[in-house]
Amino acid sequence: MDSSKKKVSKKYVKRQFYTIGLVLIVYCLFVLYIPLFLNKAWTLLNFPFLKIFDSPILRQNICLIVGTIIPFSLLSITSKDNIKDFNNKTEISFVEHLINFIVFFFCGAALMFVTMMLAQYINVSGQLVSSIGITFNSEYLNDIFYVISFIVITPILEEYAFRGVLLKCLSKYGKYFAVIASSLIYALAHGSFVEMIPSFFMGLILSKKVLYYKSIKPTIIMHILFNASLFLMLIASEHYSLYVVIALTVMLILAFILLATKKYHFIKIKKSDTNSRVGLLFLSTPTIVFTLILFIGHSILLFFL
Repeated sequence: MDSSKKKVSKKYVKRQFYTIGLVLIVYCLFVLYIPLFLNKAWTLLNFPFLKIFDSPILRQNICLIVGTIIPFSLLSITSKDNIKDFNNKTEISFVEHLINFIVFFFCGAALMFVTMMLAQYINVSGQLVSSIGITFNSEYLNDIFYVISFIVITPILEEYAFRGVLLKCLSKYGKYFAVIASSLIYALAHGSFVEMIPSFFMGLILSKKVLYYKSIKPTIIMHILFNASLFLMLIASEHYSLYVVIALTVMLILAFILLATKKYHFIKIKKSDTNSRVGLLFLSTPTIVFTLILFIGHSILLFFL
């Protein structure tokens, strides 16, 4: 439905959105609800052969991997778009990778700081209860499964699912719509209301970068570096808080310099006349509506845990 592409029927678009909604429902159940249920019910399970799954992070990672790879791979296969376009290699210099990371980290960290301050003000806390998340549960910091998941596995799977498959599937109906819709779903998938605002804007940045480079490889690197930096800052803040402050200050100054000197490539995506109609069609699709209800319901459920 993008003016630059061949027009498709409304019935075809609804069918595509219906399929995407089914994929997101499976993803939501596996990644958010099943781990939550298992964590609560595990003490009631007393089967010796299940002892190897005693780690909640291990169980969450299994659900994350299965719940991401299977449904999104099926969507990739059944889609008539060439999903592999977003998995191409792209030549980017080390300096450009560094610039992307510095600005992305600055924007993400700043948004996280603001939302966490607001959360504390209204007495709302956020913690990592699944493998998707940017806030932390301190009891998991020494869990090797958590460290590997947070720094490596989650960024790769998120970029594959939300930018490699979902963004590509939605792009043929308008790039502006695809960026907004995929970023909205990405934000809701983070579970905690505390994380949704920064996740949405981080999703916008990552989606635009993928469209700019036509590859998820650069955003995987950005995402891994971002999560690794957050983790290192959290670990260091207990004993080396001064160094953390200095590092953040340096990053802040560098980000401002890069933005002021236009070394960072801003990506603008024009809004077409069909974006509003496609957006309404997307939000009125039954499976998409049910997906949104599941995501929001999970976020509300966290308040009672």
